[in-house]
Amino acid sequence: MQTLYETKLQELNALLLSGVPWKDLRDKRHEVTQLSIQLSRRKTAHPAAFPNRGVE
Repeated sequence: MQTLYETKLQELNALLLSGVPWKDLRDKRHEVTQLSIQLSRRKTAHPAAFPNRGVE
């Protein structure tokens, strides 16, 4: 899922850099946001997968 997120984010960035207006990319922005949320939830749902989280 991380790879898909990175790919979609790169696509969004490329479109923005090519001059596509921000408002015209609403669906792509939403897709990237949803992937980001899923990744974040996945990390917090499995604390054993991140043993050093919260350790300073």
